[in-house]
Amino acid sequence: MRSRYSAFVKTNITYLLRTRHSSTQLLDNPQLLQQSCQETTWTSLCIHQCHKGQENNDQGTVTFSAHYIESGKSGVLTETSRFVKEGQQWYYLDGCLS
Repeated sequence: MRSRYSAFVKTNITYLLRTRHSSTQLLDNPQLLQQSCQETTWTSLCIHQCHKGQENNDQGTVTFSAHYIESGKSGVLTETSRFVKEGQQWYYLDGCLS
């Protein structure tokens, strides 16, 4: 989760697309991601809960709040993200806004 947050901060669209699970990759539009990253200043990340399930489990969730500034106004994005592990790599699956 922290690496994806950093990718949003640094406008690293390639990394964001590469770390999204292949089953949901088509939901991301690279041009819209680029535009969103350029219009948003991410200011901080707070991880509230990280759950990887049982040992050898290939699924996990992360609940976080990401603070940002957009169009001169501050805001907070709070989400519970689902991840799936394939090999040694975790991939973002989807998220539910809180």
